[in-house]
Amino acid sequence: MENIQLHPTRTIVATNELIGKRFFIIKEQIYQKHLNSERNTGVFVIEKKNFKRHGDIKSYINYYIERHLILNDPALAEATNQFDFDVLTVCISEWTAGNRYLTYSTIYRALTGKVGESDANPSKVQLARIKTSMKKLMNTTVILNLTDACKHFRYNEGQPLKIQDKIVPARFVDCKVNGQKTTVIELTAESPFYKVAKAKNHQFVSYDAELLNVPNQNNTPLNITIKHYIMRRLIETQKHPRQMTPSITFADVYQKCRLETADNKKKQRVRELIKTFFEHLIDKGFLGSFQVNRKNGGFYSISFVFGEKNDREGKTNSDIPAPAKPKQIKRTEQIIYPNAFWTMEIMPSVHWQPNPPTMEIVPSSIDVNAIRYIFKTRNLFLY
Repeated sequence: MENIQLHPTRTIVATNELIGKRFFIIKEQIYQKHLNSERNTGVFVIEKKNFKRHGDIKSYINYYIERHLILNDPALAEATNQFDFDVLTVCISEWTAGNRYLTYSTIYRALTGKVGESDANPSKVQLARIKTSMKKLMNTTVILNLTDACKHFRYNEGQPLKIQDKIVPARFVDCKVNGQKTTVIELTAESPFYKVAKAKNHQFVSYDAELLNVPNQNNTPLNITIKHYIMRRLIETQKHPRQMTPSITFADVYQKCRLETADNKKKQRVRELIKTFFEHLIDKGFLGSFQVNRKNGGFYSISFVFGEKNDREGKTNSDIPAPAKPKQIKRTEQIIYPNAFWTMEIMPSVHWQPNPPTMEIVPSSIDVNAIRYIFKTRNLFLY
């Protein structure tokens, strides 16, 4: 019996492409409709809408579970959700780090950021939830077809890409951990969603697991899901500041966590959880400030600013002083023309505006040859 060492990773690596995002938010009714269906009647993802002359570029997802497994455990047939995606993310993170063996406690510590805490063991309820998720991921086969996307966007060097495997290819093995007999999970291959993200120009986001460790917080599946979703959004915004607004709408969080129909009291608890998490990220120096925004009398979104922790007590955008306007910079350049020369003083009218500054050209010295040169090129000055 092999004796192994567990080395949990401290870096979370999550896929950040459309297929994975779509698959783990499929509504229960739609998920059940396509489960074990024919291969050409699965769920599709629009990679690009109205692409040139080709219309919508679509990728297809089919998925199935062996029927005898569902008869033995009906929970396997439940729709995948964001918590399942977070568990998958931990498996991908461990695979990326070169780790091939996992336990449920290892997964829990990565999910909650308690990687270096030896006494951070999950409760029976938390352990059961992770077990259920892993059984679903290890027994659900997905078929991902990216033929159109590869053709038009040159993914996979333009070659058709069709992947079929379990969401988490793994098996249970008996071994020794620290000299004691136990059963662990052995990762046997890359996840199909990991392969897709690699083929699509390495669409991943990564963050430090310790940022998830909020002091004195009960790590329920919902809390874990919200924290991981927030981190993925923050990192994505940080990587693409021009494409993404630095804010997250509460409606988006409700939709991703399937809380659209939840009562106002539960939604309020979610908002308080998000605020607490943002305060924690400010304490860690990951964020500089945040602000809760209202719209039409209700809570709408939470906006944020990256940077070091603000020294002020308040943590809103209004506490950040406006940047001082830089002084006008005056510079002199020499431009030499044929048989003539003058110096130009170029003064930007408003230096700090994003638009190109206007310039004032003042001849400081000129001679007869310069005047002649102007008349020779007078047609250029008419336009």
